Amino acid sequence: MNDPCASRVVQYAEQWAFIMSAQLGNGNKKKFAEIAEESLRVTTEISLDITPFQYGCVITLLHKNWQYGEQLRRWHNIRVGGADVGQKANAEGWIINPGLSI
Repeated sequence: MNDPCASRVVQYAEQWAFIMSAQLGNGNKKKFAEIAEESLRVTTEISLDITPFQYGCVITLLHKNWQYGEQLRRWHNIRVGGADVGQKANAEGWIINPGLSI
């Protein structure tokens, strides 16, 4: 991929999904939110920083292409949008991108 911004999104998404999948697939008793938050921290520690916009793109990429994508979308919307906006986004099926302001 020739676009370094897009490449970074794909690399970050792959790393994060790999870390989460290992936790989700091994009979772990933790809730999805705990696993997502912990694995996000680990991915950020081992990876280059990404912008808030890139983070939103990572969520979109994983939502559309990963077996746990819908759970991730719902967790992300509550995490980023809080109870009110996050629940509205979840009910309407959209993803809050923290890198965009309206």
